[in-house]
Amino acid sequence: MVKFSKQLDGQLVPEWRSAYCDYWQLKKDLKQIKLVLRKKQILSPGGGGAAASADAAGSSPSPADSSPLRTFSGLTRRKILTWSQSEVIRVHQLPPDELYETELLGPISQVEEEKMFFARLDGQLNNVNKFYRRKEEEYCKRAEALSRQMSLLIETKQTLELFSGDNSAKNSSIEMGNSLERQPIFGPQDVKSPASPTTTIASLSQALIHQSKKNISQETDIHATKKKVHSAEKVLRLAFIEFYRGLGLLKSFSSLNVVAFAKILKKYDKVTGRKAMPTYLRAVESSFFSSSDKAANLMEKVEKLFTEHFAKNDRKHAMTCLRPMQQKASHTVTFFLGVFTGGFVALLAAFLIVSHISGSYISAAETMSKSSYMESIFPTFSMLALVLLHMYMYGCNVYAWRRERINYPFIFEFQPGKELRHREIFLLSTGLTTVVVGGMVAHLVAHVKAKASTSVDLIPAAIVLIFLGLLFFPFDLFYRSSRAFFTRCLRHIVFAPFYKASFLLKLGLFSSSLHPQVVLADFFLADQLTSQVTLFRHLEFVICYYGWGHFKTKNTGACVGSSKDIMYFVSLIPYWWRLLQCLRRWIDERNRAHIANGGKYLSAMVAVGSRLSYIKKGTTTWLVMFIITSTIATLYQLYWDLVIDWGLLQPCSINAWLRDRLILKHKSFYFVSMVLNALLRFAWLQSITNFQFTGLDRHVTEFIFASLEVFRRGQWNFYRIENEHLNNVGNFRAVKCVPLPFRETQDIEV
Repeated sequence: MVKFSKQLDGQLVPEWRSAYCDYWQLKKDLKQIKLVLRKKQILSPGGGGAAASADAAGSSPSPADSSPLRTFSGLTRRKILTWSQSEVIRVHQLPPDELYETELLGPISQVEEEKMFFARLDGQLNNVNKFYRRKEEEYCKRAEALSRQMSLLIETKQTLELFSGDNSAKNSSIEMGNSLERQPIFGPQDVKSPASPTTTIASLSQALIHQSKKNISQETDIHATKKKVHSAEKVLRLAFIEFYRGLGLLKSFSSLNVVAFAKILKKYDKVTGRKAMPTYLRAVESSFFSSSDKAANLMEKVEKLFTEHFAKNDRKHAMTCLRPMQQKASHTVTFFLGVFTGGFVALLAAFLIVSHISGSYISAAETMSKSSYMESIFPTFSMLALVLLHMYMYGCNVYAWRRERINYPFIFEFQPGKELRHREIFLLSTGLTTVVVGGMVAHLVAHVKAKASTSVDLIPAAIVLIFLGLLFFPFDLFYRSSRAFFTRCLRHIVFAPFYKASFLLKLGLFSSSLHPQVVLADFFLADQLTSQVTLFRHLEFVICYYGWGHFKTKNTGACVGSSKDIMYFVSLIPYWWRLLQCLRRWIDERNRAHIANGGKYLSAMVAVGSRLSYIKKGTTTWLVMFIITSTIATLYQLYWDLVIDWGLLQPCSINAWLRDRLILKHKSFYFVSMVLNALLRFAWLQSITNFQFTGLDRHVTEFIFASLEVFRRGQWNFYRIENEHLNNVGNFRAVKCVPLPFRETQDIEV
């Protein structure tokens, strides 16, 4: 049977952890009480100990014994919730703030540890009540806003029907539109009646008339408006889903805390032999967080509304959207994970054996020299290997985030219940690794047999096409939702700076929340791309080598020569995308921190450009420029990594040179990671020293250093999301607050 402490730890909302009843600390207090009672039992001549105390507590107290330890001033002004002469405690509720205080009676008042226990218990109860009341008020205000937004959406859709020439619905639409101003979506018993909706119909009419004066077709205007309304409806639908999810978390918060108080009081009665649980539990059950039913009522209203307006009266579909089921751990995933792992290990062993028997992979074919292989085939396989290594690192990140209870699905805004867990990621990684290693074996065997056949070199290109085909596979297989999320983020990275608001946004009918913005998942993925510059260079070579048919003549020099002309573009494009994202965020938020962050990527672009110029020209001037710019950029990046992204190196922190709140138990992990991050950030020194591993080709050395950068990025990922999670914890953010689509202003200027 699972202990309640583990059950509580697994079910609580991580971002609200500090607001829950501190069950673990209360258990520690009980241990102290148990030790004290044991000592008294040992020292007592009769050995009565706790049992004697319990008997004394259970009997009718004498006037002397029943005098409380605490004296309350103005006791008549307090509301006494529970009292019985046979009980050992009284629970008082102070009217101004409705705080709870426990009065200890009889022998219980003589034990200092028990006084501390009940004082802490009162504090936990008051803390839970205060948090629940604040959150409930927030959700009630949100309900008011959603009520107004829903009314505006229905009004706007009815207005479009009027302008589209649907005269049959005209009278009914007007009547319904007028009635909406008097009937909120949520009943008055749940929230306060919202204010009258804004003049959407009049504003929309004026806007369309204004556009008509500019010789723009009214049909075109209405069509564009319908598209915008459809987008607003999708946003509002998502807002209701997140609102419902938040209500569910609040309801779970209430029930878990009630159980926590019941469990700890049961343990207290068991340890001391007293009967304080019934008395205190009546106070808990009558408290605000336990007795309030507003969250449950709002959930019922949302279910009804969502079913009617967003699910076409299909309640089953509505509940599927509102309560998405978490993916169950499948034994099939584990089975195939083992199969693919064994498969690529066996294929790798076969590759090594066959290459050794044939003399070497390079000399096995007369037409293939060492240099030609490293220049033509190796870049393709190493590019795929870098992709796979990044996938493995992400799988390790997910495993660590889940183990440490870091809410990465909420941070990345994954679709609830659709996020990939580490086993699914490792399944894809090992499956693709099997394909790559199998391709290496097939290429080796085919080259030994076919000798000078050029079609053999198409095997690496075919594997690249398999990777791309899997990514853009249109059918609902191979985790389509995750693939779609990935490709959508890629599209946002490329086009985020160029998103423009439609004319309706400029007219002021809809809020800027419909304007696409850069979110964390977008710039997190863009940061991953800055660690894959080597991959971009190899991709450019592969496109040139296979796309232009140079593989037929094994003319690698044509692509190497052309790459020198465009290597600046290929190497700088990931940093350029990230710089544009920072500028876009500054435009959206007007936060100067984004300008400073953009400066980091600008300095990296200058450093990379200087390095490429030094490699190309080899002059002393460019060497000096390379060293200066790279040093500045590296120090800039190190500061941003450790202080801003990771939140570490805080001199006034309670954890020396770390931060106040840490998730990992061992502080040494943070210091080791900081040192590794700094060392790997200076890996560019290899370009100056021309360091090469003994017996290895320069391409292999380049691949090793590129792999180290991917490893550094994987380490960076964990602490970056950990810091983001702690920021959410500090602000109790557990549910995404979806910006509402309609502007609520009385007068909209056209």
